[in-house]
Amino acid sequence: MSRKAPRVLAAEEEIHTIDDWRRVAGPKSGDAHWALGRSAYECARAWCPEGETPRVPEEIESIVRQASDSGRARIITAWPEHKVRFDTLPGEPRNADVNAIAEGSRERIAISIEAKADEPFGQTTRQVLESAVQRIARDEPTNAITRVQQLARALFGTERSQRLPLGDVRYQLLTGIAGAIAFAREQEASVAVFVVHEFVTDQTRDELHLRNMRDLNALVERITHGMQVGLPCGRLSERIYYQGAPLFEGGTLPALYIAKVRRVTRSADNLGVFGRPYEQLMARGAGASSGASRGAARGGPFDEKELYAAGEGGGVYLVENASGFYVVTSEAAFADLLDDEEISTSSAYRFETAMEREVWCGERFGGLGRG
Repeated sequence: MSRKAPRVLAAEEEIHTIDDWRRVAGPKSGDAHWALGRSAYECARAWCPEGETPRVPEEIESIVRQASDSGRARIITAWPEHKVRFDTLPGEPRNADVNAIAEGSRERIAISIEAKADEPFGQTTRQVLESAVQRIARDEPTNAITRVQQLARALFGTERSQRLPLGDVRYQLLTGIAGAIAFAREQEASVAVFVVHEFVTDQTRDELHLRNMRDLNALVERITHGMQVGLPCGRLSERIYYQGAPLFEGGTLPALYIAKVRRVTRSADNLGVFGRPYEQLMARGAGASSGASRGAARGGPFDEKELYAAGEGGGVYLVENASGFYVVTSEAAFADLLDDEEISTSSAYRFETAMEREVWCGERFGGLGRG
């Protein structure tokens, strides 16, 4: 596919360089957030590499191809720091880090990008609501409660969730997804894709990337009603069915997808957990292999076991003992074997740390349901 340069626009001005981007579409908070390794700068650098014409980052191109029926759609125009209203309430509109339009032979695709290094996805919805109650108590006007209720109804419907109550959802993810839908409707696109573009740099910390991974995965599990437990990096979610009303009434609702992509710029001696391909996170010498001898997972009975995800005919279990943290994949009947003192290495994967296991599971099995 041709990698013809897209038009990058802000305030009706065409952007050609990263300096142009900073001048007309730099962060609202000023130079404090325009720094090497942080999301505003890294996002601009991904679209406007130094000394080159603007281009679509390869990881974003991959998501566009997945969202296209023909696999040949390409981004033609992108708008950094682009504002879109998803409701009629007073207040600031949704401000996407980048909104873009891709054209294919049979569809138009709207892409709304949230750039993240290891900054959080804003406040929880509970914090937003608590702040609104405090404002009401001071006789100050606020539309926050109505906005949250409308967002929840439009995206989640009326179904409640015990695993992720509304108060624990990150508010920025709700507004980002709603903004993606509104942008698609504004552009008369048949497909809306909300993309988290993650930047793993020497200035970011693994534990904060893990927090963001948990928050995004929990949101995906709730909005898909348990059909997916997470969002593997570089892969489009299954189509997400949402109510739309009361925010999006009249006309056709665009097909909605969510994706996460990652760009790693960490130095080779500082890759950590999030800077390495997930396949490299297993403990050395403990990977699964066909026909391997039994006994590689010895070390006494497993102390804990938890169903992580389920596919057709089997499940993915998390277990651990004194020798490490394990992921066990199984046929349905294999759950009974988790009390055994040994398991076949063709079904067990050992990790030195809980973080490595969690990231590996999210990348490999995030597309499965909870069962």
